[in-house]
Amino acid sequence: MATAAANLVAGVLLGMAFVSVRNEATLARQVGGLELAGLAAVIAIGADLGHIVAGYRAVVASRRLLSDTAMPTTGSDSRSGVSASLSMDPFASAASSPVALPMGTLVHHPACALVGGKNAAALAPEVIAARRLRPCPVCTA
Repeated sequence: MATAAANLVAGVLLGMAFVSVRNEATLARQVGGLELAGLAAVIAIGADLGHIVAGYRAVVASRRLLSDTAMPTTGSDSRSGVSASLSMDPFASAASSPVALPMGTLVHHPACALVGGKNAAALAPEVIAARRLRPCPVCTA
């Protein structure tokens, strides 16, 4: 909401700048309008960068939240002596089977936000290898 308001203010200032310089022939008489246009640009850029940074922080936070539920294992499990491989089973430590969309190219944790509410099916490690599915960058981050 704040980004939209700041962009609206910037648009109004830009309009005022245009109106103030449209009939002025000399640069000296256009300085006020140019200053308004510069101020409009600073307001718009500042608001948009703030919006981008907030979105980036939200993505990082959601990745951290999802990675707590879907951390792939590497190496061997000392308790069972079983070796886990990211290419064969990216969710070896997860309690349930990994899922993928029918035409998808990524394998996801069942709780991944990218497959929530979609027609995702549980897959065996052999199917993951046969379809050459890659681990999801969101739920395996």
